[in-house]
Amino acid sequence: METKFKVDVGDVMRIPGLRRPWGGFPPFLTPVFFNKEVLVRYFYDPRYLCEFHSETYGTVYAKNFRFPFGINPNGKVVAWLGDLEKLPEPEQQYLLSENTESDGDITSEFYDGQINCVFTSPIREIEIVLLKTKISEVFHDRYGFALFNNTKPSLDEVLQMCSRCKRIVFNNQDDLKRFISEWNESVVEDIRGTNLKAWLKSNSVPFDEGLGSLKTLEVFTKQVLGDTNSLIAPLFYLNDLRIWADHKGAEEKFIGVIKKLGLQNPSHAELYSRLIEDVYSFFMNFFAILDNPKS
Repeated sequence: METKFKVDVGDVMRIPGLRRPWGGFPPFLTPVFFNKEVLVRYFYDPRYLCEFHSETYGTVYAKNFRFPFGINPNGKVVAWLGDLEKLPEPEQQYLLSENTESDGDITSEFYDGQINCVFTSPIREIEIVLLKTKISEVFHDRYGFALFNNTKPSLDEVLQMCSRCKRIVFNNQDDLKRFISEWNESVVEDIRGTNLKAWLKSNSVPFDEGLGSLKTLEVFTKQVLGDTNSLIAPLFYLNDLRIWADHKGAEEKFIGVIKKLGLQNPSHAELYSRLIEDVYSFFMNFFAILDNPKS
């Protein structure tokens, strides 16, 4: 049976671990190669989520399908033919537009994970960055302005972030403070409070014009999106930790966040990991209620 994708079935014979005594022809584990630009759609289109497990291994999710992918040393995106042939026809047509000839190299953590069962956890920091971009796109379409001042990261920038985040090592309190300040700047300080206030005012939503950007976003989530569960709380935790990181004598902020997170004597790494997980949960929940507001 022929396939519409450009493939080299000989890859299955040459690359260890791809041969199977069952299946059709071409084999399920035939690698299919793409230009790296194929990922742009999955980074920025709100219909998709792109989860990275490392800088060379990820998974694309949509409502009715998913498929894993890798990035080889030559910067080519790689996926299995068997996964791709199960995708809806429009999705296959998009992928075909970036399909390229095999270069015979699938060296990546994708290969290690899929064939050698070397598992890695998702990189939440990257998911936060990509969700921020998608939320801004949805805001622009629905409310006429982007919620964040962020720019769309390129693939190379995303891969650099992957590498950095997978290698974070906390040797002392200053390391934690540096990362907290960076994330607060990237998330809280990036909120376009002026635009939020203008929208609330023009739509007769009551609020205190003296509020900061974060408090204004809280008003929006409650009054416009109908959030009754304080989904935005992790951003306040992040902001409180930023105050602790940047000001002497703010130890009560640090202690307060630890209590709110339900932690007891956490290490620097444990506190950071839990905070990032909760910030990620906010973005996921916020993205969900944007699709289905209660009010």
